Order: sequence, then C-alpha cells, then structure tokens
Amino acid sequence: MSRSSNGEDRLTNIYVLVDPRDEVFNPRYIGITVQSIKRRLQKHVCDSKKYTLHVSNWIKSLISDGIYPKTILIDEVIGWDNACEIEVGLIKLYRSKGYILTNLTNGGEGTVGSPRPHTKERRISASIRCMGSNNPNYGKSMSDENKTKLSLLKVGKKLSPEHILKARMALIGHIHSQETKDKLSIAGFNRIMEIVICPHCGKSGNTMIMHRWHFDNCKFKTL
Repeated sequence: MSRSSNGEDRLTNIYVLVDPRDEVFNPRYIGITVQSIKRRLQKHVCDSKKYTLHVSNWIKSLISDGIYPKTILIDEVIGWDNACEIEVGLIKLYRSKGYILTNLTNGGEGTVGSPRPHTKERRISASIRCMGSNNPNYGKSMSDENKTKLSLLKVGKKLSPEHILKARMALIGHIHSQETKDKLSIAGFNRIMEIVICPHCGKSGNTMIMHRWHFDNCKFKTL
C-alpha cells in the first residue's frame, strides 16, 4: 500500500493499554499509531523512563511490580485524521462510563510519537525560536574530549547506499562562492599531510585518504 507523506492514507492502529492483572476490561490509555502496537508499546516503556506524564508514571508503577502493560488493538483505519476522530470519541465514551484514563487530553493531538509531519511554517517557526541566544548551545565551544568522542563514534561506520545517494543529490547543481573557494584553497595549501601506513596491507599515503579506505576499512583486514 502506498503511503503519502502527509499521512492521509496511512493505515493507523487504534489501541488500548490495560493492566494485565485486571480480570475485566479496564482501559487505562487510548492511543493511535502508524507503528505496530508491539513497537508502540516498546516506545511507551522507553518514554516512561524519561517523562513524568500520567501514562508514564502508570507504566513505571507496573514495571516496579514486574509486569508490563497489555496492548489491545481496537481498530485499524485509513488516515491519521480519521483515527484522531475515533480516538477522541473513545476517550469521551470511556470517561463517561467512569473509566480512569491516563490520557492527559481528550485526544486527537498526536502529542508524543506523532507520525504527523511538521508543516513548512511550523519548521520555520521552530527554527526561528532556536536562533541566536535562544539556542542553548549559542556561544559555547565543544570540548576536545567531546570532539574526540564524536570522532571515535564515526570510525569504521559505513554510510548506507540511500544516505550516500541523498548526499550526492543534494550537491547536484550547488556552486561554491568565490569566497568559499578561496578559503578551501588556503586551507588545503596550509594543510600538512601526515603519511601513514596501513597495518593490514602495508600501503602508505596521506592520513585522510588512508583512514577512508584502509585501517578499519581495509579489505585485507582479518576479522
């Protein structure tokens, strides 16, 4: 089934979380997701370790007793908006019957873990809010220790073909300004290339090229 980016024709699951110890149906949370309900439950459990929402606290209380919530699939519908309407109706219905739900709202917002994509206007607004002094990292310099940690995380990591293709397509038609060209030229002229030798094949060369194709990425490296 094809799925549009705006979620209008996504197959959306409507589910309920319950305490597995309850002998009768007693819904504690109503939710919707485009993920499998098993995957969504895993996300709920993960979120309970980070957040203090009502549903998170309830899940933590179950985990402290050595159990996890049980997920019940209520329905599957096409379209996120349709699922939101049903979610609102179910929350209203169950609350009217006296069930104590952990939902913070009356539903329909898709707050935590919502698959609804952000609009262009919302992305621009979020970007503006984080500009300049509003950004928590504004004016801060990364320590050498953190730089080393980030660098080590990428050693030997290979990019997926999809990632490589996206990066390549993003550069098509891009033209550097003369100022950028001059900076790159000066940086390359002043750079001192260190010659290193690959311990796996014995080939030598400058450190930038060698670490890309040799050392941990060398085809002669033995596992």
